[in-house]
Parts: sequence; C-alpha cells; structure tokens
Amino acid sequence: MPARSPSSALALATTSVLVLACAQPPVPAPARASEAAPSAASPAPAPLAGLERLLTGAWRQTAASGTSMLHSWRWGPGQRSLRSTTTGESASGDPWRALTYFYVHPREGDVRTFGLSCYAGGVSEGCFEIAGDEAAGRFELFQQGHHRRMELRWLFTDSDRYRETLLEETSPGRIEELVTWEHAREAAPSSERISMEELLAQPSARWSALRRWIGKGWLVGSCLRDLADPTLAARLRWIPLIDALELQVARVTPDGSAELLWEAMLYHHVGLAKLRCFALSASGEVATGDMRILDEHEVELELEEEREDAKLARRVTFRREKDVMFFSLSGAGGEPQRKVTLQESLGLPWR
Repeated sequence: MPARSPSSALALATTSVLVLACAQPPVPAPARASEAAPSAASPAPAPLAGLERLLTGAWRQTAASGTSMLHSWRWGPGQRSLRSTTTGESASGDPWRALTYFYVHPREGDVRTFGLSCYAGGVSEGCFEIAGDEAAGRFELFQQGHHRRMELRWLFTDSDRYRETLLEETSPGRIEELVTWEHAREAAPSSERISMEELLAQPSARWSALRRWIGKGWLVGSCLRDLADPTLAARLRWIPLIDALELQVARVTPDGSAELLWEAMLYHHVGLAKLRCFALSASGEVATGDMRILDEHEVELELEEEREDAKLARRVTFRREKDVMFFSLSGAGGEPQRKVTLQESLGLPWR
C-alpha cells in the first residue's frame, strides 16, 4: 500500500483529520475562516482559473419582477474549491437560499458541481467547463417528484458583469432555454442578511435526534503544546430553508483565526429518499455517501473517498455523551480503527 502524506490523510474523514493534525507541529496563524473570500489575485487550481474573479465583492441577480438574489463566493478547504452562498428572494417574492460548490475531481481533474436549494428540496450534481470569459455545465437536478437534466451557460460581458442562461433537456436531444439573468458585482455586505422566515425556522423532523448537536462546537484540547499553539476544532451548524447541516473541521488559534481543513454538507436527497453526505478536504479529496442517525447519541457515515490515486471506502462514527464527542474511523484494507475525543466548547470554536 502506498504511503500517505499527512496532508492527504487529513481528508479521509473527520477523525483522520483530527488524529493526524494532533501529531503535526504548530503552523503560523492563517486567515480567519469567516474571511474566506480573498482577493481575486489569490491563485486558483488550473481547472478553476477564471472563476477566481467571483471572489471579490458579491453578485446581484435581479429578476424581471424586481426581486433579487445575492451570490457571495469564498474558497473551500485548501483553496481547492469555490463555494457560492445565495440569499434573497425568488421571482415570486419567496425567501431563497442555495449553496453551490465548484471543485476539482481529484482523479479525473475536471470541474464538478454540487448544489443544494431550498426550492422543492433541490439537489444537483454535474460537470462544468471554463474557457476564458465563457463557462458551461450540465447537471442532474433532483426535486420533490422530479428528476431533471439541466444546462447552465455563463458569459462574462465585462469585469463586473456576467450573463447566466438556464436550459433544460425536455426530451432526448431537445434543449429548451428557460430563463436568462444578468449578474452585477457590488460591494459585499458587512454581515449576512437573515430573513424573518429564517429567524423563525427550525430544523425539520429528520434532524430531531440531533437537536442537541446543532450549533455546538468541540475542541481537541490534547493537541495544545502551548497556550499560543493552534488546536483543532469541529462545529455543526444548521442551514435554514435548505434544511441541511454543515460540519466543519478547522485548525484554530487562540485569537479565533482558523484554517478550514474539512467541510461536509449533511442533507436529505429527495431522489434517493435518504440522508447523504458531501465532503471536501484541504488536501483535495472528495467524499460522498450515506448518513445514518442511529439514535440521539450516535451517527454513522458510510463514505466513498475519491483520491488522486484511488477510491476508498470509509466508515465514520460520531458518538456524543453529554459534553464529549467521540469520533472513530474505520478504513479499507485492514487499517486499524482511529479514535479521537473532543470536548464541547462554550460556543462555536471560531468566528
């Protein structure tokens, strides 16, 4: 079996991130995770080159009805992906929220997309190509009662504007244009705007067993060699309207600065009628698979991890006992099980 580098092993799952990072020397304080949208001058992986222009400011999409949405972009873990967060209103005035990831597939080397939308439980997966000021992609869209095949086309008309066209395959070989939007760059808002519907919303019944987990953070105190050294932390947050859970692992310094190592979305797939996981790591691996909530104390993930050289099966278990979280990882090929313990913090462990 080929040797794994420490950075590669970080991506196996949350437990491997935590176990291996504890053995690594302290690192200089990175930028805050909450300020994860650097200037457009930041380098992008070659397949994503051309999209880094989206990182500066935010992008306003206005419908013919006068309502609008705002797209804000930031780097994913390790600057190997881009994530767009969309907030605002639909053309009919309903609250809207969506998330989209653009990432490089570690073995194929092409750009893939993964998205979640508040409308009809939307889940999308596809491919995307960038060529200068033009980009296009195809994706499958699952909504409640529907499986749709869609196309997306972008054209950057100048440095601060681009046009987006959405199309659908309505029958084999027949593609029809649905709508075109104009996007204009503007200054990023100082803070995220939260609608009254989001303030009043609560996680759906599918997450009822995890109510006491949501909004909590955990720290690996044993990693601290000195009070000035970074530690590792995990946190779980609920995303209103989309009704998904966001799980992040970061290396955090005492002043709250953080380097995002691993980010996962836990969601309900309406097409498969099951809970699923989509995860990206700072070292480039991509993991997908099923999520099972065994009871209010234990969650299990059965993942397939795409690496540059292989596809591996991983089982991750999360077990909570009062204010302590236990993680364990079982790997393929007879690898020993890895375990780590985290202590619940008083608040989310980084800003």
